[in-house]
Amino acid sequence: MVHVLLDSLDDPSDADIQELWLKEAHKRAAEIDSGKVKLVSGEDLERQVTAIFKANIGSTLMLRKNTSSRSPTTRKRKQG
Repeated sequence: MVHVLLDSLDDPSDADIQELWLKEAHKRAAEIDSGKVKLVSGEDLERQVTAIFKANIGSTLMLRKNTSSRSPTTRKRKQG
């Protein structure tokens, strides 16, 4: 029970969380206003994310194909 109480003291309050989010929102708005960051449309974002996932899936499949082509004894030696 003491541990639970001590752990709860470390958690930020709702007011602290709200203040942190407000600071983050102001920071992001300033970055947009200054041109430091570029806004993208939802459609562009979806295209970019889809391309990243397709590239990662392709890499994962090639990696799986390469590792599955090893003989069982080769895999055992590498694990051991």
